[in-house]
This record gives sequence, structure tokens and C-alpha cells, in this order.
Amino acid sequence: MDPLTHTLNIIFSISALGMLALGLWLILGRLIPSLIPQGIRRLVTSNTLALVLLLSLGSVVGSLMYSDVIGYAPCSLCWLQRICMYPLALIAIVGLKYKDQTARRYILPLVIIGLLIASYHLVLTYMPTANIPCPAGSVSCALRFVNTFGFVTIPLMSFSFFLGLLGILITKKESVR
Repeated sequence: MDPLTHTLNIIFSISALGMLALGLWLILGRLIPSLIPQGIRRLVTSNTLALVLLLSLGSVVGSLMYSDVIGYAPCSLCWLQRICMYPLALIAIVGLKYKDQTARRYILPLVIIGLLIASYHLVLTYMPTANIPCPAGSVSCALRFVNTFGFVTIPLMSFSFFLGLLGILITKKESVR
């Protein structure tokens, strides 16, 4: 493996693990509000679209680096996840420009659909003997181009991205009592 690929795998894998932790923490915080300090909650809720923009751009760059620079051909499920991922940055930009917090309404369905596809992709990747179909064209959905730390794959990176965004989008301001 060349040094650029190795370095990118490490950076993207650590970022994915961070997104996974963030997503789980924020989702659990929605169920148990005391898990998230009010300052963090305020930070997330007042910068939702900026966070979506930042994370979406990072994910778009990451996916394009893997396919267009390193040369990993995306499978059918990767393409479907990209369809959900790529418009998020544009929607966030428009929402930020017009100070339209309702843009979250358009972002959330794409995130949920992307998360569902990524979940299915994870099952194919980690349990390749499962009797579920892979809509493989030229590249198998179960193929592991990346296996950083022995478990972080591109489908896990995508799943982490969508889970992190879901956590950000469902974080609510704490009600004043």
C-alpha cells in the first residue's frame, strides 16, 4: 500500500470512529437528555446546518479521493449512498445562505435513507455469507478495499457519517423549565 493511501485510510478511519461515537452519543442524548451538557446541546442546535455542511464536504472529498485518486471503484450500494450524501452540502449551503432552519426537513430523509443503505451494506461486508443479495455490477458490495485497524471499512465510514448526521439533526434544544 502506498503512503498516501495508508495515510488517508488512517485519517478517514479515525474520523469515522469519531462520527460513530458522536452519533451514538447524540442519539442516546436524545433519549437521556442529561448525557449531553447544555453547552454542547446549544452548540449543536445553533450550528446544525454548518455542521452538516462541514461533514458533508468532508465525506464528499473522502469518497472522491477513494474513487478518483486512489482508484477504488464504488459498488452499487456505494453509489446509492453517494446519491444521498452529495446533495446534503448543497442543501446546507442554501439553508445557511437564507438562514432557513427548515432545510433540516430536506436533509433528514436523505440521511435516513443513506443510513438504511449503509446498514445493509455493513451486513454484506461483515457477514458476506448472509443470504442477502448484493446488487453487484462490476464491483462486489462485500469487497473490502479498506480494513483499517482490522474492522474499519468504507461501508462503516459511510454508516458513521450518516449516523453522526442523524445525531446532529435530531438533537433538540433543552426545554426551559
